Amino acid sequence: MQHRNLDHFVVSALELDLARQTYSRLGFAVMPRMRHAAIGTSNHVVQFHDTYLELIGDMDKCTVESLKRRMLARFEGGEGLSINCLTSSDLMTDRVHLLSLGRDCDPIISARRQVVMPDGRTDETASDCFYVWREDARVWSTLFYSQHNKPQVIWIPQWQVHPNTVQRVLGISYVSNDLAADEPYFTDMFQGAPAERGSQALSWHTPRGETFELLSADGAAKRFGAQAPAPTSLSVVGIGLRYGVTHLAACRRALSEGGVPFAESEGVITVGSEQACGVISEFVALT
Repeated sequence: MQHRNLDHFVVSALELDLARQTYSRLGFAVMPRMRHAAIGTSNHVVQFHDTYLELIGDMDKCTVESLKRRMLARFEGGEGLSINCLTSSDLMTDRVHLLSLGRDCDPIISARRQVVMPDGRTDETASDCFYVWREDARVWSTLFYSQHNKPQVIWIPQWQVHPNTVQRVLGISYVSNDLAADEPYFTDMFQGAPAERGSQALSWHTPRGETFELLSADGAAKRFGAQAPAPTSLSVVGIGLRYGVTHLAACRRALSEGGVPFAESEGVITVGSEQACGVISEFVALT
């Protein structure tokens, strides 16, 4: 069994204001622009009940050189998911463990940012993280761990109400040109072997029931059909998020009002990556 939940998802955006507009049209309530005080980057956040989506920009202002260099290189493959995050309750212990496995762990850094609370007062998050980098050819499968010491500033109920009725993220999808090369890394990061293994896909299931799936190119074509991504220079990269919604009818309405084209089949509404900053977005009804 895997021992990590999904924490948050980082979408690298060339123009942060446009990314905010894009996700607003998708029916999300997008928080105002914030800045990472110790890192220098800026973001807009979309909150869910137990995870969140981070639209990140201003990478040229990043003060962490190892992060800046890699994140700017992400745009060689366009906008989209870059580095994604798993939960941690003890970063120091997790880092020591991963170093013992030979993983390339950056130091623990602060990801704090100021937040305007619903009552108008300003507070600051107390989140720390560390990145567990992979080699350059596979760098966009890099994950990191975060620990949120003030969760009440990260997850704010008023920002978790979306016109599209999304409640949570059910899963994230990656495409890889070599599943065998990627399996050991994700096994180390999730602290458990894949729950499902096939010739075209590997998947890990978190304690909360989320799915992290790693697909071959053929597996991605089978999984997403016409929405499957075209080949890029990236050897392995996140390509899609699957959201759970309360009401599919409300989701359809929000997308239509936003002028967002979508397809629907067998209870799944799919928005192409070109409409979501490089991320295939699926919406399914929660049961």
